Amino acid sequence: MVAEGASVTITYLSRSDQADKLASELRAGGASIFLVQADAGDPIALAEALDRSFAHFERLDVLVSVAGLAIPGPLEAYPDDAFDRTFALNVRAPFIAAKKAATMMEAGGRIITIGSIVADRMPGDGGTLYAASKSALGGLTRGLARDLGRRGITANLVQPGPIDTDRNPANGPDAEANRAPLAIQRHGTAAEVAGLVAYLASSEAAFVTGAVYNIDFEAFTCGLSSSAYPTSTHQRQRRLGLNHTRRKLAVDLSALFDRQRIISHVTVNAGRFQHNQMPGRNRAMHGACEACALGGNRPGYDALIALHQRGAGNVAFDLALNV
Repeated sequence: MVAEGASVTITYLSRSDQADKLASELRAGGASIFLVQADAGDPIALAEALDRSFAHFERLDVLVSVAGLAIPGPLEAYPDDAFDRTFALNVRAPFIAAKKAATMMEAGGRIITIGSIVADRMPGDGGTLYAASKSALGGLTRGLARDLGRRGITANLVQPGPIDTDRNPANGPDAEANRAPLAIQRHGTAAEVAGLVAYLASSEAAFVTGAVYNIDFEAFTCGLSSSAYPTSTHQRQRRLGLNHTRRKLAVDLSALFDRQRIISHVTVNAGRFQHNQMPGRNRAMHGACEACALGGNRPGYDALIALHQRGAGNVAFDLALNV
């Protein structure tokens, strides 16, 4: 944001040394930085922080809500106040900030919230409240987009996966588990997240609102119901290998995302997946990957590659499953 010429207010809770260091580094490059100590979990303090920022810069064009809290642990061991504390910071704070910021913004304003990929998938146990709170941000973002769209203010949500930070280092004890679902087997960087935020804050993203951006290059998430899967021991064992297969397909078939209209809508019928002609790139890839992954279906994979090589956009075909 600073590289794009923005003047920035940074709020912090208690790590004043780190806040001062960051501000000094940015100011050394010519940036205008304003520091405000505030507890984002306190609605009054958060609103006052925004008032102070507005008074200092006399305008507010972009709000980026980053603060978050995770209280991990076994479900039965959650403290009695864990729900209130988690939702106060992860959900109420972005809402209060957006509500206040909207009164200060003119047309062209941007509201960007940093969520988490755990809204879509959980890498392990102990994150029930965190996942629930991050899932709420999708609805918040879509609601804001509707409420503020007529004023030319956009609202979008960024959901990072594992990012190499002090709290989630790439060499930490949980790093391998966090990276396991990813097609690109590494942690992301703060700069990569910041690049997406900078785009959403720019004029180029003026027609982007109510969107959720996952920034973790996970394999395609397929949405078939559990009833589509046989319950035999053999089939349960085969399902364990699906994530690996999907990760391979996510890399090998990524070029197909460039098609405007491709195969979509997967239904189970007589042991086959029928792919009907419908627009929708994401659902199309979900279906194609599911069809290939369920049986380790090399013929199905080859059929998709052949389809891509022919340049076919709207084609109906069946993939037989060797299940």
